[in-house]
Amino acid sequence: MRLHYFDNGKALASVLGFFYHVGLVFSIPWVINADPEDFNNNIHLFTQFLSLFRMPLFMFIAGYFAIYSVKKYNFSSFAKNKLLRLGVPLLSALYILVFIQYIYGDMLFKGSSTLMDVVYKVIPWSDTFTLAHLWFLYLVIIYSFLLYFIAKLIRKHNKYIMNIKEKLVNTKSSTSDILFIFLIFSSSLFFIAISKFSPINHALLPFSDFGSFLSYFIIGVFTYIFWDKYSKLFFNFTRNRAILSLIIIILAFIPLYLTSSSENLIIMVLRQLFTSIAKYYSLLLAMYILYKFFNKTNKLLKYLADSSYSIYLLHQPVIVVVSYYYLKYTDTSSYISYLCILIASICVTYLIDFLFIKKMKLGKFLFTGARAKRIPHSTKNEERYII
Repeated sequence: MRLHYFDNGKALASVLGFFYHVGLVFSIPWVINADPEDFNNNIHLFTQFLSLFRMPLFMFIAGYFAIYSVKKYNFSSFAKNKLLRLGVPLLSALYILVFIQYIYGDMLFKGSSTLMDVVYKVIPWSDTFTLAHLWFLYLVIIYSFLLYFIAKLIRKHNKYIMNIKEKLVNTKSSTSDILFIFLIFSSSLFFIAISKFSPINHALLPFSDFGSFLSYFIIGVFTYIFWDKYSKLFFNFTRNRAILSLIIIILAFIPLYLTSSSENLIIMVLRQLFTSIAKYYSLLLAMYILYKFFNKTNKLLKYLADSSYSIYLLHQPVIVVVSYYYLKYTDTSSYISYLCILIASICVTYLIDFLFIKKMKLGKFLFTGARAKRIPHSTKNEERYII
């Protein structure tokens, strides 16, 4: 049975990427941004709200389907599948899209980089190397292979795991909430501490991001394994629990927003705790809404879901290029500029996706990892392609 709410979840997270990254242009120093004097506090607040659940939602879905792949494939098939579907788009986007992004952002707009500086940004052994928005794919590759080896190890010690499984299944919803929040909080703090004290600071060792998003991947894995238990926790729960989740999000988000600039250690730890609470319940509420109202499909939703992967790869570089031309040649209020760049970026991105990725085999392979398979026609001596 097709889980339409997962498809629509990917579509939602991809589309919200436009709203989030265009918001960064008008709220913080970024790849490209408006004059800091024109930064808009309301737009900044909006981007912070979106960040609560957008990438956790992506990670949750990635974890859910990663364990499915682990159970389905042997190692060679698993590795081939992950490296094709994740590795090829990662490299293609890095050396084409991210390169273009920094040409426009750092070299042309800011004038802070030369062409060679931009080249170094996409060379992995360079000190200035960056994954840009592709950190998500990079982390999913790491998480997926770790999951495969851990799953194989667990199978060898199945007797010791059965007791843990039983305890997890029998916990109350409130207890599961606390356990998952603790997992998110402790994992984030642990890897943030490693990043602070590590002598190595390189984009290929993103300790902070690794800890921040590992928990959501694990929660997705647990939801697949203990579906009868956690489907009720994340999807099919009561309206009262949904309302309670919304209240907790608001209560956690207010101090989170007010303490955003503090460097005090205690406040930073408390901020991380509030972040963990707000993100967990935001994810929970997002999944509930998707299950309750978007567990269906139509032509538009299917198109958005099918395009979600390539849109994720394309949207940020397109936003940078569109913002470059808009900010260079126009001077309007932040709200009008936000809407204009948002609409133009969405149109350009989906047009590129339609013309280059959906219509061209090379584009589909480079930016989704999907290969055309050649099969014989059932009646004629000719070939046709399927994906």
